[in-house]
Amino acid sequence: MKKLMLLLVVGCSFSLMLSAGDAEFTQKLVGTWNFAYTNATAVQSTQTMVTVTEYRPDGTFVMKGEVSETAPVYPPNTMAFVECDGLLVPVLNTYPVRKQIGGVGIWRIERGYLISTLTNSVGNWRMDTGSRSTIQTNTASLQTDVERKEEIISMTAQKFTKRNTAGQKLTATRKE
Repeated sequence: MKKLMLLLVVGCSFSLMLSAGDAEFTQKLVGTWNFAYTNATAVQSTQTMVTVTEYRPDGTFVMKGEVSETAPVYPPNTMAFVECDGLLVPVLNTYPVRKQIGGVGIWRIERGYLISTLTNSVGNWRMDTGSRSTIQTNTASLQTDVERKEEIISMTAQKFTKRNTAGQKLTATRKE
């Protein structure tokens, strides 16, 4: 009986510590953060993503940014098709590619994890090829209605580091 009572007390204490940590993370996260991430992919492509995310006290967030691709994902000088006003339009694959991303969603901190769901996502897709640009506006830029769970590695008033589901560390700085 004493062991059971001790386990119950230890368990409750641990739960309170997690809740206190979550409350501290929640308080520190509110504000605007700049994220920058570069990834060399398996197909000899370099992708860079730069975002500004505002985490609001009411548990919502607004994110805007850009994803750029500096090397081919597909063989050069091949055709791709993009949707433009409901029609598929052929586009010659050339690089670099830039895609505006953005959206709004909800967030919370739970047991040391940032849990967020993008509820609406709209952006512009742009491919620059020297003197020619192809632009597609108001497209879904990121997958919506999927809960993301990212481990909070560290958080101070000015720096925030998290680990995404792919195991990559992402660090943000608070926007002044």
